[in-house]
Amino acid sequence: MRLSLVHSTTTLFTVVTFTLMSSAFVHAQVGIPDEDFDKGMKLYETARYDEAADAFKRSIRRDRNNAEAYYYLANSYFIMYRNSDAVKAYKQAIELKPSFFLAYNNLGTAYHRLGDFKQALNSYEKALQIKPDYAEAIFGLGVVYLELKDKDAALRQHERLAAIDTERADKLYGYINNKISLTVLNGKALSLPQPTYPAPARAAHASGVVAVWVSIDETGKVISASAVTGHILLRPVALEAAKLARFAPTMLNGQPVKVTGIITYNFVEDKTKPAIPPID
Repeated sequence: MRLSLVHSTTTLFTVVTFTLMSSAFVHAQVGIPDEDFDKGMKLYETARYDEAADAFKRSIRRDRNNAEAYYYLANSYFIMYRNSDAVKAYKQAIELKPSFFLAYNNLGTAYHRLGDFKQALNSYEKALQIKPDYAEAIFGLGVVYLELKDKDAALRQHERLAAIDTERADKLYGYINNKISLTVLNGKALSLPQPTYPAPARAAHASGVVAVWVSIDETGKVISASAVTGHILLRPVALEAAKLARFAPTMLNGQPVKVTGIITYNFVEDKTKPAIPPID
């Protein structure tokens, strides 16, 4: 079972995903029955977080080495907006179980809510050191970089997400686009190859705008690209076309500098052409 919590932070939303392990699994690890932990899990699953926290604290008094009890105590505190208490409990869970990437991720979100962005970044990075493809932590990093107004770092997290979780990547891009103005670069290109319209996309009547975020080096060459919006069947060809674009060097105080921005491609379905050519 997964419990998702959405809360607002200043001008954007962050999403925290708690992964709920069964109490039977936890007890198999601990090796001893724990009625208080069982009760806490049942209360937690029915959103009775205040009572759940009391049960988890009783479980901890019985066994102060139960990292999962500290973790779910911290989750309960977090949901009740007892953020400082949540931080303390997550830290205790991590001290007992250093590989606890879920606790590191949620610790990052608790720090985010407290406005301690440096500690939030550190916590998310620790989660990713343990599990490099953990999408929730990559998403959290992107949101924190937005809070720090570092759009390039946020977009790099989007690029990481796009390779493993398209839905979450699109959500992060939506936050980026609402928070920070991204420059459309089409009119500044010296050369802007157009993508082909893939046959599978035509057959599926896929059309519309695909936006590709690009990073351009000091010579005007595209050095990285990530499709951020548009139909899934059209993104690969737009991405490949964007990588071939060329720009004049961007100068700042007489020196060439790296720049980032968006290239857009508009795919228009030609309804005058039959999907299957007639036989002569």
